[in-house]
Amino acid sequence: MLSQQASFTDTRRAKHNLATKRSRKKLNEHLNMLLQLVSNGEKAVVPTRSKVRTLEEIMHKVQKLQERVQLLETKLLLSDTGKFETWISDLVLAEDFHLLPTLAKVCDVVSQLFAWKVAEIWFAFEKESIDSESKKVTLKLGNSFATNENGFVEKQFIAGFLASSQKYEFDPSHGLPGTVYVNNTPLWLNHLPSNPIFLRAPLAQTFGIYSALGIPFSIFGRTEAVLVFLDYTPRDENQNIAQRLVEIFKALACRVEDTLQRNQRSYAVSKSFSQ
Repeated sequence: MLSQQASFTDTRRAKHNLATKRSRKKLNEHLNMLLQLVSNGEKAVVPTRSKVRTLEEIMHKVQKLQERVQLLETKLLLSDTGKFETWISDLVLAEDFHLLPTLAKVCDVVSQLFAWKVAEIWFAFEKESIDSESKKVTLKLGNSFATNENGFVEKQFIAGFLASSQKYEFDPSHGLPGTVYVNNTPLWLNHLPSNPIFLRAPLAQTFGIYSALGIPFSIFGRTEAVLVFLDYTPRDENQNIAQRLVEIFKALACRVEDTLQRNQRSYAVSKSFSQ
């Protein structure tokens, strides 16, 4: 009796083990099929029996596909004038509109399109001059960030450059931000570790930053900020890219001017009714 019961138990265990093996095999097959699917036709896809490793690879591939889709959406947005104007208007007309985060959003989008690795926003601040009644302009770093063109490791590394740059301020005609501010024109620089205009050359040398493009941002004819885009490799000067960025930020400036004028008129009307 006991032997029959043991035999029955062994049979059930054997069937369970066989079903489990078949289930695992099928799961591995489906995971590898999914891996092949998200690999976008890459040839060097090696099936693996480790489900954890396969899932990690799938997640990595999906992330890369998402980045490609985002880049395509960005290209479509910036190539379609109507959609771009609508997007800019939505940003500026939002109830929680603030210039700095809006500039950061636009900088992030154009960085994806033109593959810049770091974006900076240098604002022009006025302060009283000690020996004069006039006000002195100083360019201070309002915001800076590693763009989505960076991987995780790159973002961790470049964080040191972003933190160190916070200590810098530039007078007009000094450094890349100051030079762009004074001339109110784009400026493309290469070989930053040895470029005399780039006053953060030691940082560029330490963190491997080799090229930059500065773009002025003006409102009502006055330069309010300088936008700086940086890359880890030397990039040949491209006037088409510079001009496209100028056009993009001019479009944003026009929307900001319209909003400020409209708000000022609304304030004047409400004030007249309250009197």
